Amino acid sequence: MITLQGQVLNIFRSDDYKNAKTGEVTLGRSRVQILGEIHLESGDVQMQIFELSLPERFKDEMQEYKGHVVRFEIGVGATATGKVYIMMAQKAHIVLVK
Repeated sequence: MITLQGQVLNIFRSDDYKNAKTGEVTLGRSRVQILGEIHLESGDVQMQIFELSLPERFKDEMQEYKGHVVRFEIGVGATATGKVYIMMAQKAHIVLVK
């Protein structure tokens, strides 16, 4: 697990996806956008927006933190095909920073 810290910018539900061949509809997911700082070797700071899928059970809780700086743990993994994915911890351990 790694820790992500940043300002909660937005919480939203992405659009549903319809497979053109099969007609199967996949419901959109709740997502959160976090504005974080990346410290560069030059000493400068780059601002980066991280967009994560948000388990539905955390959506209401995350709304309470909108506009605030929070810290929580996420996991990062990769598939055999090289696709990288990020997931939130199964339990919300969200800490209000300021």
